[in-house]
Amino acid sequence: MNMKRYEGNPILTAGDFPRPVNSVFNAGAIKYGDEYILLNRVEDLEGVSCLWAARSQDGLHFTPDPQPAMVRATEGHYATYEEYGIEDPRITRIADTYYVTYTCYSRYAPCVGLARTRDFRTFERMGIISLPPNKDVVLFPEKVGGRYARLDRPTTLAGKCDVGGNIWLSYSPDLLHWGDPRPVMQPRKGGRWDSKKIGADAPPIKTEQGWLEIYHGVRETGSGVLYRLGVARMDGCSEFRIWWQIMMPLTMPAIAAVATLEFTWIFNDYLWAIVLLRSDDLKPVTAGLAALQGQYVMDWTVITAGALLATIPTVVVFIFLQRYFIEGLTLGATKG
Repeated sequence: MNMKRYEGNPILTAGDFPRPVNSVFNAGAIKYGDEYILLNRVEDLEGVSCLWAARSQDGLHFTPDPQPAMVRATEGHYATYEEYGIEDPRITRIADTYYVTYTCYSRYAPCVGLARTRDFRTFERMGIISLPPNKDVVLFPEKVGGRYARLDRPTTLAGKCDVGGNIWLSYSPDLLHWGDPRPVMQPRKGGRWDSKKIGADAPPIKTEQGWLEIYHGVRETGSGVLYRLGVARMDGCSEFRIWWQIMMPLTMPAIAAVATLEFTWIFNDYLWAIVLLRSDDLKPVTAGLAALQGQYVMDWTVITAGALLATIPTVVVFIFLQRYFIEGLTLGATKG
C-alpha cells in the first residue's frame, strides 16, 4: 500500500475553530451521506480535550461545527472516568449506526468509552468498555464468528516503565461486555520504527486476503518519541492454514508437474519390483515387459500390448492433473 501526503496539509489548525484552542489532532474519519466528517480531538486552553466535528464536501477542506460534539462529563456516572477530558475517537459503522470509541482520562488512568450516533449531531454514551489502563480501541465493522470484535491496547504500568504496547483482540455479544482476549500483534524490537509500542487507528478493512489494519507505531529517539503509520494484515489463520489456502493453490501447477514426472519415473522403475517380488503373477506390467525381452527372441506383439497397458496409469494421472498444467501456463497471463 502506497500513501501520499496531501500537498495542502494541514487540513485543520487550531485557528480554524470558532473559539481559541491549543491544538487539534487524532481525528476519527468517516463518510456520512454526501459529506466527510472528522471527529477531532481538540484541546482547550486549560489542557482539557473534547471531541469536535468538522465537515467537508470533498474530504480536503473542512469546516468545524460551531460547538463541540462531545465534552467531558462533569456530573453523573461518566464524570468519574472523564475527569481530565475525552480523547482520540475511532468511528465504525455497523448497520445504520455509527459507533465511537474514545479514551476517557481521569486520575484512574485512561480507559475506553463507547458512544453512538446516527446523524453526527447528537451522541449517546453507551458505557465504559474497558478497565484502565487501556486505549486505542477500534471496532470491526461486522461480526466475526457471530460476535462483535475489537482491537485494543491494554497497558500494564510497572514503575515508570510501560510493559505492554501490544494490540489485542477480544469479543462481545452486545458491544458492552468484552472477553475472550488474545494478543495479535506486538512491537517489533531492534530499533524499528514501531519498536516501543503500537496501537490500532482505523477500523479494520475487510479484503479477500483478510482484515487490513492501519496502525501507528512509536519509536524512542534522542529528541523524543516518533510516531509513524503502518499496515498489517490479520486473517485469523494459523501458519498451516495460510500455507494450505494460499501457498498450496499457487504452487499446485508445479506440484502437479513434479507429481506426474515422479509417478512416471517410479512406475517405470521395475528394479524394486523384481527384487521384492518372486512370483511372476505379482509382478507389475513394467517388470513383466522386461522378462519378455530375451537375447535372441522377442514377441513384439505381446510387448507392444503390454507397453500400451503400462502407459494407462500415467495417462490417467496426467488427465487428472492436466487442469493444473493449464493453470500454470496461464498464471499471470493477460488478455489484450
